[in-house]
Amino acid sequence: MDKEELRRRFLAWREGLSPEERQAAGRAIGERVESLPIWSEAQSVLLYYSCRGEVDTLGLAASGWRAGKTVLLPRVKPGRRLEPVVWEESAGLRRGPFGIPAPEGAPYTGPVDLVLVPGVAFDEQGGRLGYGGGYYDRLLEDKGKEMRTLGLAYEGQLATRLPREEHDVGLDAVVTEERIIWAQRA
Repeated sequence: MDKEELRRRFLAWREGLSPEERQAAGRAIGERVESLPIWSEAQSVLLYYSCRGEVDTLGLAASGWRAGKTVLLPRVKPGRRLEPVVWEESAGLRRGPFGIPAPEGAPYTGPVDLVLVPGVAFDEQGGRLGYGGGYYDRLLEDKGKEMRTLGLAYEGQLATRLPREEHDVGLDAVVTEERIIWAQRA
């Protein structure tokens, strides 16, 4: 299957989840993320603002604030790029491109230790199928190899192997409600 057909298939599956299923799976995924040393060791964490049925990250944001982490959200900037911006617990958000809320304020220029990455589908080799804009691939490439990356997914978003192109940036691991899959890069 090509990427567009895979997107349609996995998005249809995700849309079929009930709110209760999403909530229960999201809690389990959050607990798994919080159990990882790369979460506890991270001083700065770039989350995404969940939309369109994605795994909810608000609980992880709250956990990060309680732990004293710098919690970041991406904001779209010209050139189809994302920039991290500090998100304070009490700060408001403004609706950005694609209707996704984003923080206001100056871009964060410090190191990003951990990025939690959304996606439509993931595989065991660290492959990720996004929405097709390449925003996260550019962000991960721009920020370099020093930061760690976790894809957050429902178990039903896993594929045996996804098609990958040269510009697709692999992830370190994928966390689902059932398991943590460390990338087996081939």
